[in-house]
Amino acid sequence: MISQSPTESRTGALQSYSTISLYFLYPYLVYLFDFILYILSTFGFIQKWVQDVQDQGKDEQDN
Repeated sequence: MISQSPTESRTGALQSYSTISLYFLYPYLVYLFDFILYILSTFGFIQKWVQDVQDQGKDEQDN
């Protein structure tokens, strides 16, 4: 029982440390997630724009 208490306190400290680090990193994670979504949406927009340009080119070829 006595030998078990140091490991318990260590894991408790580790859990509190990870909670604190998560608390500090959370805004950065949210920002990173927003940034990734922004890049994906921009990439999708570029793909759509390229497709529209290609469609316009096809229309001009048809005419």
